[in-house]
Amino acid sequence: RQADLKCSTLDSCQGAVPHCRMSENPNRCCSSWHTPPSTDHMLKQAYKACETFCVVRDPVTRLASEFKYRGGKCNSTAFSAWVKDRMVEVKSDPYMHDCHFVPQTVYVYGDTGTQNPDKHPICQHVLRMESLTDDFNALMTKFGLPLELEKHNNPTNTCEVPAFADARKDIEEYYAADF
Repeated sequence: RQADLKCSTLDSCQGAVPHCRMSENPNRCCSSWHTPPSTDHMLKQAYKACETFCVVRDPVTRLASEFKYRGGKCNSTAFSAWVKDRMVEVKSDPYMHDCHFVPQTVYVYGDTGTQNPDKHPICQHVLRMESLTDDFNALMTKFGLPLELEKHNNPTNTCEVPAFADARKDIEEYYAADF
């Protein structure tokens, strides 16, 4: 439950919504529901106490969605330039923009972002955005919950924005573990 997502350094540093300060960068905050559990002891314990699911997506599609969410136009040249700028920025500030650029594997597997056979994933049930309706409904069935996602609507995906080869290469390098 969102109300149970409390972190060690709960703060309202970006308005009324509760935010967590990042332990590696105390000047940076992210919404508690966007904070990678491995970056905060209390969040990590809360996630360990229950079954969790997370939604992941293709990294190129994820960045295209973020680009459009931030007002980018359906244009490959503009998208590729935006990616280049963000890839430089994220290397020095991985928690920028409310943790929207943190690699997805960090949410699933923890701070290293890689699968470790000695460690259980923080997120036990990984759903894919590309098959969200089916994945969500299967998970609800597994838990015997009478919930169903009838259709997944994402208003920011009204156009396809292909990345040029150089921008795609930057995404593939930074988010290699997410593919």
